[in-house]
Amino acid sequence: MPSSTSPAAAPYFEFRTADRVPETHVWSGPHNYPTVEATGRDDAVPVVDMSDDPAAVARAVARAAREWGGFLLVGHGVPAEVVARAQEQIARLFARPAPEKTRAARGPRDSGGYGVPPYALHFDRLMWSEGYTFPAAAVRHEFRRVWPDAGDEYERFCEVMEEYHREMRVVGGKLLDVFFRALGLTDEQIAGETERKVSDTLTATMHLNL
Repeated sequence: MPSSTSPAAAPYFEFRTADRVPETHVWSGPHNYPTVEATGRDDAVPVVDMSDDPAAVARAVARAAREWGGFLLVGHGVPAEVVARAQEQIARLFARPAPEKTRAARGPRDSGGYGVPPYALHFDRLMWSEGYTFPAAAVRHEFRRVWPDAGDEYERFCEVMEEYHREMRVVGGKLLDVFFRALGLTDEQIAGETERKVSDTLTATMHLNL
């Protein structure tokens, strides 16, 4: 097992087979990472329900962005069975042996691949999680790195990810409209130059983690 205290020295850790926690993953205190308690706040992460009145949703998003910088989205309309299929395939992906996953390891200058996401490297210890970031449009090409011979498991994984991405595109479109309204843009502004500029530069990236 790795013993270095440098997070970069142990980017891949077999959670399921390890008999002890390497030093790179030991969090010695409860507040050496951001927590609600550490900031002196006792309120919960904001919840935004997309099934509410559109004006109320826009106000809730604007408030969450100002006060928290994020929110939990509910009422988005993604079928529970689609989410369940995606979760099952994500669990199967991360349960694969480390040598198979690390064929797709994220390099120092890469924005995608398997391994530690860049934001996690801002901490002095690694998080107890695995991640995989990839361009949604290239799912079949990307995951040949994990399944070089393709096969049934590869096909099923790709089919489910593509299904999930289609649902996320719908939610993303709705959420983009909410963001525009939270910024105070009018229907005319949204339907004009603003929408065109955003549409021209919009790309879809998926991040899986466990």
